[in-house]
Amino acid sequence: MSSTVTLTETLRKFIERAKTTELRKKDIVESVENLLRELGIQSLKGEVSFGRYTPSRIPWIAFLPENGSMKVSHGIYPVYLYYKNHDKLILAYGISETNTPNVSWPPSIIKSSRKIEDVLPEAEHYKDSYVFKEYQVNGSSITDLSGNPISEDQLLNDLKTILDQYIKDVLHGLGSNSAGTTVPEPEAEERLLFETINEELYLPEDFDFDALIAAVKSGNVLLYGPPGTGKTKLAKMLASKLEGTDPEIYTANSLWFRRDVIGGETIVNGSVQWKSGFLIRACNTAGISHGSRYHFIIIDEMNRADADKAFGDFFTIFSSLNPDDWEVPASLIEEIKSYNGRIDEEARNFLKICENRDSSKEILKKLRIIATINTADINNLYLLGEALLRRFYLIEISCVKPEKTAEEVNFLIRKNGYTVSDETKSAFIDFVKNLRSRFESYAQGSDYEKKRLGEFCISTAAVERALKMISEMGSVTPDRFPLLLKMSLGTVDDNILKEIG
Repeated sequence: MSSTVTLTETLRKFIERAKTTELRKKDIVESVENLLRELGIQSLKGEVSFGRYTPSRIPWIAFLPENGSMKVSHGIYPVYLYYKNHDKLILAYGISETNTPNVSWPPSIIKSSRKIEDVLPEAEHYKDSYVFKEYQVNGSSITDLSGNPISEDQLLNDLKTILDQYIKDVLHGLGSNSAGTTVPEPEAEERLLFETINEELYLPEDFDFDALIAAVKSGNVLLYGPPGTGKTKLAKMLASKLEGTDPEIYTANSLWFRRDVIGGETIVNGSVQWKSGFLIRACNTAGISHGSRYHFIIIDEMNRADADKAFGDFFTIFSSLNPDDWEVPASLIEEIKSYNGRIDEEARNFLKICENRDSSKEILKKLRIIATINTADINNLYLLGEALLRRFYLIEISCVKPEKTAEEVNFLIRKNGYTVSDETKSAFIDFVKNLRSRFESYAQGSDYEKKRLGEFCISTAAVERALKMISEMGSVTPDRFPLLLKMSLGTVDDNILKEIG
């Protein structure tokens, strides 16, 4: 079978890349996608991984449904698994390890195939997946187990056979397994969201993206954690990628009143009038956005506002976590009407679309508020009472653990294209890791002053700023790391700065 995209060349590039520390995958994905088109397969797409932050011991190329009904973390799919430490490339009937899939490979495949653990007992992962074909890797060449070269036609025939099996025996029956369990169908925007976040923002590997997306779909979300951990950036990415439009963004402050959030009385040219707040403006936007699922409002640093002054009617409108319970109170409609036309244009539009109770409830269901608070400011700013917090799904964005420092630094260098020598990078990783371990140990102790230090987070943002300076300076000895980190931390607390050196 002839093809303008050769499988041999694609696999060779994949194997060569896997033997380096390079995690770039876009060109390999494009080759796989082109190959699928050459094979006339429109219902599948390719995904590739060399590791998330550091090189994986088992890079893979997976073939997944184009409609998103399977994920590598939750599903079954054909997959090339390259066991680098054993020079083995296995084309497998893959089974996700992160989440137990809702469907199974057909019994005929299971009965006639061996598990990976049967042919490779020392396999690090994916032991329960089933082997379709096993290849030997010699350098960047692929041979059979006897060392004989594998032709392009044979490779293509193997791949086409397992893909056809998957389409015929799995996808055509997709929708339920033998027990009648429905297979989830994540939307394309969500897949793009995961990919974008993985490329742009460092979050720990155990961060639960599925739970985060479920929370956003289910109601309002509050992201909390130390400064510099990416809460605001994550909120913006969630909003823009899930809906495809830019969210409304507001930074709370101590001068906020009910008028800023909902609306209220104001003086215009000596006359008392009604002025709308951002929530009413958002309702209007949501009301005219007929093709959208959600309209997002981001309230950054929410605890900079006095909740009692600013969010009184907020409690009434968002009476619970459930959007079905949200409604515009009749008292608010009557209050606006009482101004006898002395209202702004936003209020006029609001009355038109929200005076009808059913209409207003449908509009409110489209609103999603993503708020952020910095836990470091809790003792210095306003407290958000439990009554307000109960209106949000609470998701923590925590400080990076010491043992994840190497992943974080490698990710930041790769994302930003920083030039840092391996020797300097290794020394910097040890420096930050040791600092984080020391602060973490303080948090577990009984000394009050030390415990306060233990609450301080050496954030990803601070590490990124320090790495930027190291890259700009070209050559940096470890004795300068403390100064560069101090300049990047965003604090002038003398006790913290002394600890760094």
